[in-house]
Amino acid sequence: MVPLTVVYSRAQREGNRKPGLLHAHGAYGEMLDKRWLSELKSLLGRGWVLAYADVRSVPSSLSLKKMICILQRWRWKRKEVAQRNYNSVKDYIHCAKFLVENNIVQENKLAGRGYSAGGLVVTSAINHCPDLFQSAV
Repeated sequence: MVPLTVVYSRAQREGNRKPGLLHAHGAYGEMLDKRWLSELKSLLGRGWVLAYADVRSVPSSLSLKKMICILQRWRWKRKEVAQRNYNSVKDYIHCAKFLVENNIVQENKLAGRGYSAGGLVVTSAINHCPDLFQSAV
């Protein structure tokens, strides 16, 4: 189970053509910032569904300096960190499939959005499932 927050306009709830924007952060164990952004209001008014995927990530106890040190000294740790990063991508893909399979978002109208390490999660997800996403921001 991946925590997924979905926001949409009540007026557009029953519409057939629901485009969606799935947002991810996925870095250093931080929670996804879900503060309201005024630019998203126009998307809601036009029937978009906004979703926020709280994907698993590398824990914050591993600072960048520690991660570099670990990666340089222990090869087995590299596999552990890489697996955690891949978990983020898998979680993001599961959230995208959930939105489409449950008709929350129309199948061919899903876009990905991410910043910082979330951008890496989004682009990796698009590389794994190119038919699932139509664009990325």
